[in-house]
Amino acid sequence: MQYTAANFNLDIPDDWQDRSIISFVATVSPNEFAPNVVITKEFVDSETSVEDYANKQFAVTQAEVEGLKIVERQNIEINGQPAVQIVQKIAAHGLNLQQLQTFVLSDEEIFIITCTATAAGFEQHLTRFQKIAQSLRLSGV
Repeated sequence: MQYTAANFNLDIPDDWQDRSIISFVATVSPNEFAPNVVITKEFVDSETSVEDYANKQFAVTQAEVEGLKIVERQNIEINGQPAVQIVQKIAAHGLNLQQLQTFVLSDEEIFIITCTATAAGFEQHLTRFQKIAQSLRLSGV
């Protein structure tokens, strides 16, 4: 399998799974928290629903991260694919952060789009974060 990114290619053994992590960061001044988007994917069995996966991930994260709180949760679709979208607050590294986390199911893969900004600046980035999540188009679907 060949993996192609914006400015490089890799040859990966065919029997390996692609569990890419991709991140994008807004340009900010030094010493300022950069709003960012991280996209990951994970393979799941055919019995796992996007709701079950989102519940499991939240439970694991909540057990590991003290003070994690869900602000809003909704079942949505992203370009015809079932999805769960969660807005959550978290304190990390001395910062109060807020995230828009979108879980999208395609066959036996879950794509997780995590958009993070400071809690104070979250609303100004929310529309852009939602557009990024809504723009996910899966090949082969």
